[in-house]
Amino acid sequence: MPTVQTVIDALEAFAPPSLALPDDRPRIGLHSGVRDGSVKKVGLVVDATLGALEAAKKKGAEMIIAHHPRFYRGCNSVSPHDPNGQRAVAIIQSGIAVYSAHTNLDIAPGGTNDCLANAVGLNVHKILMETSVERAVKLAVYVPKTHIDAVREALDDAGAGAIGNYSGCSFRSAGIGTFRAGPDTTPFLGKPGEFEEADEYKLETVVEARHRDRVVKAMLAAHPYEEVAYDIYELKNRVQTYGLGRWGELPATETVSDLAARVATATGSTMTQYSGKGKRKVRWCAVWAGAGAPVDQLAREQCDVVVTGEIGHHEVETLNDFGVDVITVGHGFSEELVLKPLAVELRRALPDVDFFVLEAGRIAMHNI
Repeated sequence: MPTVQTVIDALEAFAPPSLALPDDRPRIGLHSGVRDGSVKKVGLVVDATLGALEAAKKKGAEMIIAHHPRFYRGCNSVSPHDPNGQRAVAIIQSGIAVYSAHTNLDIAPGGTNDCLANAVGLNVHKILMETSVERAVKLAVYVPKTHIDAVREALDDAGAGAIGNYSGCSFRSAGIGTFRAGPDTTPFLGKPGEFEEADEYKLETVVEARHRDRVVKAMLAAHPYEEVAYDIYELKNRVQTYGLGRWGELPATETVSDLAARVATATGSTMTQYSGKGKRKVRWCAVWAGAGAPVDQLAREQCDVVVTGEIGHHEVETLNDFGVDVITVGHGFSEELVLKPLAVELRRALPDVDFFVLEAGRIAMHNI
């Protein structure tokens, strides 16, 4: 039976907590519930509102995955007379586990920023604001000739050997390994106490740093030796760059008003707004899900327009002064695009669990 922890493991494989911004890391994770609780149904929302909680109850969900941390600014009281306290009491009494993936989901490949870029139809050229870089390690292991294919295949299956669009990348060189097994050993080759020479290969491959433990575990399981000689080298190679926002080229040149109308349809937004008169033609575009787009950087970029969730009056003024138009679709509308793709990803990982989007978790203003 899948558990809360099983779901957390699948979610964190997609959006690792290590990707979250440093000040956000204490706020994400399991907010309520027990890790060993059984799970059959999980509701996905942007905000774990009281309405979303009631909707989850009606659907029989044992768990909610929310984008925004429920108690982002803390909870100083659990009194039902305090709004935050009322929410805390309601969540605890419901028995529903609540988990939040916030900036880690914004930053993760396939997360909120990529989903907004897809909705805009953006041909992404780069990440707007780099937050971290994942580097590779090199694994070198010494393997007897009889097991070289088995160990190499185990490494490949565990995710080692990926370089760009190529997989299964490795290098081997032949040599002679020497050892003397101790008296209490059961060596794969030779006898205890006797000096041995073995025909071996040095098998080398690259591993994304986050997969290192998994790859080493798979390698040790496939290797025939009791004591496996292997080395891990830290590399400077960039495997993956992570960050917030995306910058690139629109499918075709269009006016700001036409782009705004197209984005409103793609996001389902009922509150899309744009700056200026709307007739200016744009081609180079930045997207930033939620709020907090870096105004100074956008002003320096070769950027015609930015599509975001929300932005302040003075920030719009600054961008307009530097020739950058602004389209806002509403904070929640810019982020909830990720919920359906995330549900698909989690269903693929956990087919015995029903993942679904809770519409009641949407907070959005509406234009008159």
